[in-house]
Amino acid sequence: MSDLRGYDNNREQRLAGKIEAYWAERGRAASVKTTAGVFNQKTSILTTITTSNIINGWPQ
Repeated sequence: MSDLRGYDNNREQRLAGKIEAYWAERGRAASVKTTAGVFNQKTSILTTITTSNIINGWPQ
């Protein structure tokens, strides 16, 4: 695994917060969580895993 010392997932956390706020304004509770995934050395890309309780566009 590559060195991930400089990785900061603030962008993903902000986007998750925006999604949760969007649904809170409409009276629905959405839960969105992000975690750092696997770093691919060949492409130099770090994936982010996003999970939520949103199914077919609606919070459950």
